[in-house]
Amino acid sequence: MSGYFGQFTVGGCVVGLSGAFATVGGALVALNAAVAAQVAPIDAAVTALVEASALASAQFSALASLGVSLGAIGDSILAAKASIRIPAIADFQIQLSAAVAIQAQLGLDISDPTVYVEALLQGIAQAEIAIESFVPDVALNVQIAAAASAQLMAEAKIAAVDLALDVLLTINAQLSAQIQIVANIQAAISAQFSALASISASLSAIKIALNAALSAAVGPLAAYASMTASLGTNGAYAMAYTGPISGAGAGLDALTPSTGLPGGTNVLIPIMLVQQSDTPAVNAVNNVYRTS
Repeated sequence: MSGYFGQFTVGGCVVGLSGAFATVGGALVALNAAVAAQVAPIDAAVTALVEASALASAQFSALASLGVSLGAIGDSILAAKASIRIPAIADFQIQLSAAVAIQAQLGLDISDPTVYVEALLQGIAQAEIAIESFVPDVALNVQIAAAASAQLMAEAKIAAVDLALDVLLTINAQLSAQIQIVANIQAAISAQFSALASISASLSAIKIALNAALSAAVGPLAAYASMTASLGTNGAYAMAYTGPISGAGAGLDALTPSTGLPGGTNVLIPIMLVQQSDTPAVNAVNNVYRTS
């Protein structure tokens, strides 16, 4: 049906194309905005992960230093125990050694009383008369008992010193337990650090993909913006001609032979007119239609 439909924008003369283009372009803009909106949270998440990793690294280093310090303290305690014990029991050890030596000598004497008696006779000539009534094993047993008592006393003193020093061993054991706890925490932090690194790498990969998508959308968005501007340009007049080609006018008659259609073929010719002096409208039509 031939007719004049009024003055519109360029897009208003091609409503189907404009509507589909607006739908597709609007979806592209919305998608681009959604992608862009994800970049900032990912940046924030990556930054937070970097800070968390730095904190975990600092904690790991601090725990490592603490473990070394505790180990050094433990070594110092063991060294102190040794340095305290040696002088503390020195006198007791001498007494113990002397008591043991006396018992050993007296043991020999009582096993062979003549040696003991002869030693006494060398210094006591006046006691020769009483030698027969002298009972050396009794005197020796008394001396052995005294030496044994001295040995027990020396051993008791040494044991008392060792018992007091065992407190240092208890402290050292507690330090060892603390060192193990520190090592366990270090292992947990190390696992956490690895997890953070993995998450950070994943987020960085996602960010790279999003930025690539944003970069890829720059060209289409620019084309969409340009076409939207063209379709929105005013100054177009919409009309249509329906009928034989030969009735469309001499100017069109001169062009139709190139189509191969006979002059009597009925056709529908949508027509959009813009004034040649309306440069924005002409540019918009040239952008939307093939005019050359």
